[in-house]
Amino acid sequence: MVIVDHSVGCSVHDYGNHPCLHLSKKTTAKRMRKKDPSTREIIPLKHFQLFRTDFMIQSMMLCMTTHQDWLYNALRPDAYLILWFNNESSRIMVDFEEVSITRDTILFIRKDRVHILMDDRYDGITISFTENFFCKSAEDAVFLNNHILFTDSHQPRYIKVEEEDRVLRLLATLLMEENATTAPSETVNRNLIQHFMIAAARKLEPAEIPVSVDRDRSYVTAFQQLLAHDFRSVKMVNTYATALHITEKRLNAATTHITGKSPKQLIDEKIMLEARRMLTHTSQTTSEIAFELGFFEVSNFIKYFRKHEGITPAIYRKASVSKA
Repeated sequence: MVIVDHSVGCSVHDYGNHPCLHLSKKTTAKRMRKKDPSTREIIPLKHFQLFRTDFMIQSMMLCMTTHQDWLYNALRPDAYLILWFNNESSRIMVDFEEVSITRDTILFIRKDRVHILMDDRYDGITISFTENFFCKSAEDAVFLNNHILFTDSHQPRYIKVEEEDRVLRLLATLLMEENATTAPSETVNRNLIQHFMIAAARKLEPAEIPVSVDRDRSYVTAFQQLLAHDFRSVKMVNTYATALHITEKRLNAATTHITGKSPKQLIDEKIMLEARRMLTHTSQTTSEIAFELGFFEVSNFIKYFRKHEGITPAIYRKASVSKA
């Protein structure tokens, strides 16, 4: 399903005079009132209704005016996000990493990444799409799952668009124009998104871009997909290796080559990230969190958490609340 907002109020200007997409005055909304920190000590994880669509492109201003829940709440959408900011400066938190945004910064957020918009107002364009929208073939799935901008890395990816980056600006314009029609083409949108991702990846440092999708990278991608689905119940490296029809030693060689980390380290990172998310963004008790993460004895979870974080879950939660 494709969702298009025809009241988006975006005007596309000639690139010889206007180097970026500008929002017209129609989208200007009242400045939203910042919530009292005491009311957001525990920010609930929620799947934001707006992103429960296969594809969407909309102005940030209109999006936040219509759906104010997006501000100050922790959001984990089942979609990939591309956020092109027109603010002079703003902030966004992506899984405990604060990103400082300036004008013409494009931020790429992989699905299931928890993020929080930390300011009152954002200008720019929001694009979201699901795997169901993008992956119409095995090749599409390989492209998306291995794309450097949407890797399963804890560090968010973003690029700065310069004045001379005409290709990215043109592709963004074409996306806006296509979705200003009464019957936008899903195929055209998908192709434009793919070319946009290719052009954006060229903005990264050469060392950041993988030379090819080799066998090791394929194993790591498959392992990360299994891990994302099963980390709560499966914590043994051998179980994942068996599912991939390779030995534990071969999986270790692949993850070490691609990520510099062992499979066990990646499993621990995934569990700890989810534990920190739940302690920070939910009101679930330590016992409930332990059980949800596959620890049947809360004492084992507390011991595990302290081993990796250096403090107990209770102390971590108290510290995260005070920061909010």
